[in-house]
Formats: sequence, C-alpha cells, structure tokens
Amino acid sequence: MTRGPVRARVPIESWDAAGARLRVRTGGRGARTLLLATDPPNVLEAYAELFVALCRHARLVAFEPPGFGRSRAPPGFGHSWREQVDVLEALAQRVGPCVLAFPCVAAYAALLLAARRPDLVEGLVLSQAPGWPDAKAWMARVDKGRFVRTPLVGQAMMALRAESVAQRWYEAASGDPDRMRPLARMSVEALTHDAKFPLADAFQAMDREDPPLEVVDKRALLVWGDRDRTHRDSNPVGLISFLPQARQVTLHGAGHFPELERPREYADAVGGWLLGH
Repeated sequence: MTRGPVRARVPIESWDAAGARLRVRTGGRGARTLLLATDPPNVLEAYAELFVALCRHARLVAFEPPGFGRSRAPPGFGHSWREQVDVLEALAQRVGPCVLAFPCVAAYAALLLAARRPDLVEGLVLSQAPGWPDAKAWMARVDKGRFVRTPLVGQAMMALRAESVAQRWYEAASGDPDRMRPLARMSVEALTHDAKFPLADAFQAMDREDPPLEVVDKRALLVWGDRDRTHRDSNPVGLISFLPQARQVTLHGAGHFPELERPREYADAVGGWLLGH
C-alpha cells in the first residue's frame, strides 16, 4: 500500500532578498545547511514529508522561488539569469555557506551562483537537471506549439488557465501519479487563491538567453527520476562537464519530482552524500 504524503501545518516565514519577498520554512540542525528550492507549481506545503526527512541530516531552509507560489518577485523582475542569481545571492548571504538543493531550471541558477560566489556554496544537489541543450529540447517538447514562449500569448494563457496547465503538467511529468495526485490538488488549490505560476515569463526568459555556465569545482549530487516522460530523451549526467566532482543517483519509479515522489529515498541519498562531504 502506497503511503500518502504528510499533510501538516507548516510554519512559514517571509524573508526579504534583493527586493523579493520569499516564502520560507526553516528547521533541522546539523553541520551543514541545505538551501532547498521548491519546484513550481509545487508550493512549500507539498514538501512537508521531505522537510521532516531532510531535517534529520542538516539545517534546512526551504523557499519558493521569486514570483512563484506565494513568493513575490522584485518590482520589474524579468526572470533573467542575472536577476535570479541576485535574489539567490542575497538569500544565501542571509543563510550563510550552504549546499544548494535545486530542481529543474533552478539548477542552472544554482550553478551560476556557485560560480559567482563560491564562498557561499559548499556543494550542489541538482534534481532532474540535464545539460542545457537537453533542457532547451525539453522546453520545446512541453511547449510544442510555442504558446507559452510567445510574448503576450503565453501570459494571457497562464492568466486564464494556470490551474489547468498545472494539472496537465502533473499528469505528464509524474512517474508516480498516486503519490503526486494529492500534491497536485494542493498546488492547484493554491493557484485558485493567491499563488502564482508565471511559466510564460520564465520560459520566455530562457528562450531569450542561455545561462553563462562555467565549470564549478564543488562536490555535487545529480538526482534523477527515471520515469519522467518529459525527459525521456535527456541525459541524466549532462551537467558533468560543468561539475567534474559530481556523482549521479537514480530514484527508480520517480518522475519529474524525485524529491517529492520518493522523499525518503531522496533524503537518504542526500544525507549519505552530506556525510561524505
């Protein structure tokens, strides 16, 4: 019998970072600090079980990225790589030297922050993040008609249909639908209220500019869910050329959200990797 996700009251804080107002949850203790970014359209509440599991291994700071969920972006925020890293740098300065646990597109911003501020980044845990060419091909697959990437059209579509877009995304990307179904309902419910999912803004920014990635000489763990149909043609270790100290772990049966679909396995993998840090 599949155990359902933990549903609990989650104590949330609001932190200022470079003009952003970020929704944050903190907890745990340990020699290392793990800075964990949520993977939109998931909201912080969806990470309750993972949060508890990770708090056994490290001090944990989890946050919703600027503009997503109920985190507010700085005025005029355009989702460029520089703007993203500016916010992340301010957040990491407040947290102190930390390991970045970032999923999907946020992983590339994590690499850029590690290159800009190696003093703030002790290591990286990147999930469902292939090499950048594969990421661009992935974006083209999930937006075949270029509706989301077309200015104004994409914004109008997300304004009118954010909940249905999010629901279809869960259906397409989840490797464990039973596990993700209640978390999808949680996110869609948040979107019907005041949560945001500016997918068009983010995709259009990615379309305009490739991240200026550099080799980062930090220990890294690349986590991959092998049942993510949207990444069926992606190379799970495509970022190795930028992370020569990286090793890769596959969470079998997980899809695009391995940290949520296999939270205990993810936490054990991260905890073991931190012990060897």
